Amino acid sequence: MGRITDFFCSGRRSAEIVKSALIAVLVCTAALLLAKVGYYDKLITRQSFESEVTAAADYGDDMTRESAIPAAVIISFGEGERYAAAWDDTAVTSAFSRFAALLGEALGSAEAGEDITESDWRAALEEQGAVFDYCYPRRLDFLAQWLGTDAESDAGEHEARRVALIASEGGVELYFTDTDGAFRRCSTAVSVQALTTALSAFEPNGAQFAYECGQDALAPYTLMLPSKSEAQAVAAENPMSGYSAARLFTALGMSGNAASPYTEPDGVSVYVDGEKTLRISPDGAVTYRCSSGGGSGATAYEAMTSAMELVYLTLGETSGDANVVLAGFEYDEEADEYTVRFDYVIDRCTVALADYDCAATVVVSSGVITRASLLLRSYSLTGESVELLPMERAAVAASVSGGGEMRLVYGDNGVSVTCGWAVA
Repeated sequence: MGRITDFFCSGRRSAEIVKSALIAVLVCTAALLLAKVGYYDKLITRQSFESEVTAAADYGDDMTRESAIPAAVIISFGEGERYAAAWDDTAVTSAFSRFAALLGEALGSAEAGEDITESDWRAALEEQGAVFDYCYPRRLDFLAQWLGTDAESDAGEHEARRVALIASEGGVELYFTDTDGAFRRCSTAVSVQALTTALSAFEPNGAQFAYECGQDALAPYTLMLPSKSEAQAVAAENPMSGYSAARLFTALGMSGNAASPYTEPDGVSVYVDGEKTLRISPDGAVTYRCSSGGGSGATAYEAMTSAMELVYLTLGETSGDANVVLAGFEYDEEADEYTVRFDYVIDRCTVALADYDCAATVVVSSGVITRASLLLRSYSLTGESVELLPMERAAVAASVSGGGEMRLVYGDNGVSVTCGWAVA
């Protein structure tokens, strides 16, 4: 049970009985909580148990910059000592600013990669280096362009959830975990001195991966950061009051004099402009359909950029203290169709929405946006803090539910926003 036993007295048999009973109550309560939460299957909150930084690289526009910054930066000093910045926008942005140029150089200079074993990956994590956990898979050619370079080698053909710069005798090597579960390694032109200089700005803060601290029920690369004891409180609003549909017309290339506008019985406003149909719900849900693509095709990067521009002009205008980041990118070769997904992120924590898989889904077909589903929400930091359940206790609850990767999320049920540990 890890540190949970530290909360209780020991010594006499009666005390042990009380301790065991309390732990059983904790585990049962956790299991009940995990079963009942609707908007995020496995959200774990303490309440359920106890009633100026400038980045070193130019990332382009706001959304590409946000998508280039990872969810967490984990520094390894060797011999198992680590520092991690996670679930904290200021700390993560500050840490990444020291490595952004190095990561860009590594992606741009990476030589042909080779497959390695998971043992090789774990051995690399014991060396001096930095790991960038993006939470979502990132196409490395996209990441390279966001960081101001081009991925010329086969590394750019891969998607990666975690990317690492590791110091070795031969120089700095680029490691990454592919979305198909493989591990890869590439040589780069980054100097060991440049990397170790960046690493020297940090000191260990007790961070570990789950496989290093006996948390066998969790995914092995779950970040354990015991010092994370609180999060920022967040309020959410429906931004549709006074919202002008003209913003959406502009973003979608529709006429400001769209023909045949009407309102359905449930309050949904419908606008039709030739082959384009726009539906706006009072709760902020927006759907768009264009019955004909008619474009001349687009590269993957162009499709991603088109989708990102639409979301920036819509969700980005109303999101408040939340950022909007790229959450998924898929290509259907037969249909020549790209599907691009986005999430709201607050303080480097994903916002899990009650009735929606993500904040926005945009489909680009033959170079034209043919479908889009958007949820307009506005978030604000209240200035207050939310006390979190200690990670060790949250891990007990996670083990009851079958385990998985545990991370901090905000849950938006459409009325209020809560924050807690979640298992995915």
